This record gives sequence, C-alpha cells and structure tokens, in this order.
Amino acid sequence: MRVSTPALFNSSLSRILNQQAEVAKAQEQVSSGVKFKTAGQDPSGMAQVMALQQAQAEHMQLGNNVTTLRQRLSGEENALASAGDVLPRVRELAVQANTATVSPENRKQIAAELTQLKTQLIDIANTSDGVGHYVFGGTNDGSKPFADATTGISYSGTQTVREIAVGEGRSMSEGDSGDATFLRVANSTGGNTDLFTRVQNVIDATLADTSTSAARTANQAQFASALADIDGGIEHLSTVRASVGSRLATLDDVDSRLEGLDTQLQTTLSDVRDLDYAESISRLQLHSLSLQAAQSAFAKVQGLSLFNYLR
Repeated sequence: MRVSTPALFNSSLSRILNQQAEVAKAQEQVSSGVKFKTAGQDPSGMAQVMALQQAQAEHMQLGNNVTTLRQRLSGEENALASAGDVLPRVRELAVQANTATVSPENRKQIAAELTQLKTQLIDIANTSDGVGHYVFGGTNDGSKPFADATTGISYSGTQTVREIAVGEGRSMSEGDSGDATFLRVANSTGGNTDLFTRVQNVIDATLADTSTSAARTANQAQFASALADIDGGIEHLSTVRASVGSRLATLDDVDSRLEGLDTQLQTTLSDVRDLDYAESISRLQLHSLSLQAAQSAFAKVQGLSLFNYLR
C-alpha cells in the first residue's frame, strides 16, 4: 500500500490539532475546576447538574422557611411565657382580696393592680415580631389584633394562621391565632370565656359590695367561680405553650434532616461536576507529551520530498 506525502502531512496535522484540542480542554478544566461548563460539552452531566442545583434551591427555601418559623414560634413562646406570669399573679391577688380581713381600701388597691395586669395581658396579646407582624393576628397580622373598647375586648385578627412548607408535602403553622389563644377558652360549663373577661371578673369580684352577710356570701361564690376560670386560663395557656414547644422541637429535627440532605446533594453535585485534579493534571501531561510527539512527527513529514530522498 502506497502512502503519499500529502496523506502523511494531513494525518500528522490532524493528530496535532486533536492533541491541541485535548490539551486546551484539559487546561480549561484545571483552570476552572469543573469537568464541563456547557451542555454541549456533556449533555447528560449538565442535565444532572441542573437537576441537583434545582433541588439545592428548593432545600434553601425550605431552610429559610424553617428559620422564619423558628423566629415566629419563639416570639409566640416568649409572649405566652409572659402571659403565663400574669394569670398566676391575678390568682394570687384574687385569693388575697377574698380574705375576710381585707379592708375595702385594700380591695381598691388590689383592683388597681388587677386592672394593670389586664392591660398588660392585652399588650401581650398585641405582641409584634419587630418587623410589622403581630404574633396573634392570624393571617391579618398587619395591625394590632386586640383593642379595649367600652363593650369589651375586640379582635380584628383571623381564626386561621399561615401554613409554611418544611418538606415535600409537609407544612407547619407559623403560630396560633389570638382567637384560639385568648378568646376561645373553654370554661367549666362547656362554653368559652376569653381570658380578659376572666380577669375582669376577678376585678368585679374584688370591687363588689360586701357590706352585708348576704353580699359577702354572694361574693364568696363570685370569687370561687372567678378563681376556677383563672385556673382554667392558666391551664389553657400552658397547653398552647406546650404545642409551640413541640413545633420548635420538630423544627430542630427538620433542620437536621435538611442539613443532611443538603450535604448529600452537594456531594453528588461535586461528583458529577467538580474536577479530580490529580487525574486531570495527569491527563494534561499525557496530552502534552502526545502533542509534542505529534509535532515532532509532523516536522519530519515536512522534511520529506523526492529531492530530499535523492540527496
């Protein structure tokens, strides 16, 4: 089989160009630290990278949701802790006012402190998270949900709260509505009496007339009912607070799970996209040597001609 000089020339040139392309590719990979940058370089690999990056973005959003939930539930827990301090003090004052030896003047002083405690409880119910959201406003949390009117305490919030995603097909309420926390509190007859009315009932009992035996007997019954309602209110707040604590504990588990999945995604993404520097540098050196060999062979082909052969 005869091989012409032009054929040798073209074959040598082709090998040089191929090796130059391989060297350039290896150099770019070593420089960038990734195996490929475009779908054209690796369609399957790029598809995997895009899917993994999308999963990372979704997990980042879930992580942000967890942070938001933890902030809001922590704010609610602090508010409930404060409310939980108010009602025991109301109960303590009620017992003090119901003592037979307490004077009418002392009762007025007790009533004055009870009134301050009621105002404090309203302020707690209007707790803000510091960025314009009222903790117990439900989905209508842009303004104070509770107001003390002449007809009683009004509520402008909603009975529902927002649900925030914390995983695939899984969500968690960001808090509890003021309606469920302060208003719809079951009493001993199967009905609901809000916490503010319960405190007001203690105030009314403290200021009630006890000048006669019959009045004192009636006042004893009034205090007994008011104290039972305060005890029920304390238990109710404790139940709500326990629910918040349970959700916060769940968020810790969710956060740990998301962290593990994020690590797994990052590892998989690195395996698909990131460069093995030791292998790549070895490949670069191999292609560089092959290029040098091809260039040397090409130089020899260039020197071949009939006149060189006859000399």
